[in-house]
Amino acid sequence: SVWTDGLPTLDGCSRATAMGADASRAQLHPGAEPFVGWDDATLESFVDFILRCSVVSVRMSKWNMVEFVGTQKIQQVGDLFALFDSGQEACVNVLPFACSLVLLSLDVPLEARLRSCLRLVDWAGVGELSVADFALLVKASIDGLSRVLVGASWLRRDGIVRELCRRLLPEGSRSASSIVEAALGDEALSAALLCL
Repeated sequence: SVWTDGLPTLDGCSRATAMGADASRAQLHPGAEPFVGWDDATLESFVDFILRCSVVSVRMSKWNMVEFVGTQKIQQVGDLFALFDSGQEACVNVLPFACSLVLLSLDVPLEARLRSCLRLVDWAGVGELSVADFALLVKASIDGLSRVLVGASWLRRDGIVRELCRRLLPEGSRSASSIVEAALGDEALSAALLCL
């Protein structure tokens, strides 16, 4: 990624496409900026924290996030939650929220980010996802990314969930490892993800 005026842009990947859609004009919303510089260990801790929180509820409160990042970032957490505001008393749907932060952890290798996202919907903890679970993950990722990226309307294109499922899950249920391999092996998709 190329950083300009504190916002990541995809200028370094000016022809990046995701299934024919130009991904090069997306920029990170300023409200999400404090949360994309996480390293491997922080990202792993975040996913573990989300999994512990989501055992109780599919919603996450602003105070849960403050608990994770610390009270010194209470204003930044408020700004981030405003991007996901659904009028639900300072709570957000945890899956889109978590997926967007995981996928935008730019200092973490793409493979690790993908594996972290897959862990979020591996309900049984066996490393295997059904088509429905994978479709939920893709839909949540698209929803989350479209909230934290400005100029990413291509994410909401009709049929994108179906297309990703077709490309990465051609035969029913698959292991998380094979999904990651398929995503990394899909040139257009991995190029677009690397450019986020």
